[in-house]
Amino acid sequence: MLRWSSARLPLTRPVHFLGVRTLWLCAALSQACAPHASPRGNTGAATEPTSRAAPRPVPDPGVKSVTTSPQSLEPERPDQKPNHDSEPESHELALPAGIQPGVVVQQVVPKDKPVLVAHAPAGVRRAALYLHGVCGDIDAIRSWAEAAAKRFTLIALLADERCGNGGRYRWTGNTAAQERRIDAALESVKQARGGALDTDTRVLIGYSQGALRALALRAQYPERYPWLLLGGLPTETPASRVAGVRRVALIAGEREGKSHIEATAQHFTQGAISSQLFILPGAGHGQYGPRAAEVMSGAFEWLLQ
Repeated sequence: MLRWSSARLPLTRPVHFLGVRTLWLCAALSQACAPHASPRGNTGAATEPTSRAAPRPVPDPGVKSVTTSPQSLEPERPDQKPNHDSEPESHELALPAGIQPGVVVQQVVPKDKPVLVAHAPAGVRRAALYLHGVCGDIDAIRSWAEAAAKRFTLIALLADERCGNGGRYRWTGNTAAQERRIDAALESVKQARGGALDTDTRVLIGYSQGALRALALRAQYPERYPWLLLGGLPTETPASRVAGVRRVALIAGEREGKSHIEATAQHFTQGAISSQLFILPGAGHGQYGPRAAEVMSGAFEWLLQ
């Protein structure tokens, strides 16, 4: 009977009897044979089996890679047409030939006096009506008409009846007749613009006596005139006269008596009316002054915010 000798091999000599088979067995047994797997000995750290990633396929340079979406995998039918319903169509707006935005021109109104018009671009459909002062100069709008035309089509009407034998006019107290005249002027300008004009809601601009007529029109037709611009108001006005308006701008000349206009502005503020007072530098009553375009442009911008 064979007995294993209790004698140990000297530590100074490396173990050479571990052959290839023993090493293969140690690799299979992993941690159990770790001391025999390395001739340098165990460091004390647990040895975990190493996992190898699968080799990546080498692409064939002769084959192109194509990324497809689920929609591209659907077969295309010969009768199938592209769907453009969700794409916005772009239409380039243009005014009829002969109309130049910002230039003041005369427009014929059937069975009435002609009006002065400063057309806005075709894409700007808002309209504004201008009512001049008593026996005032309707051509005064030319100093700021170009600035106005950037925001709306400006239509200036001559008043109802003549002032003596001259070429100027004054307004009567017939509000209904004035509204009919305004409707006729709007329709004529709308036809001239090829239909590119909103005639339902309007900006109403009045100067001096024209400002009083603007207040009367607003009171009788409030849904048509949500925006008011009142220049050179001749009388102090309570907030109740403009109740429900979206905004109202007040215009006064620097050199005109304007204490009643400033009092009106205070009434509007106290009455929770959205309003603002604009001053025309160097202007007296009935004048727009040297900075008319600048001040009026600022008033229009604020009014339509």
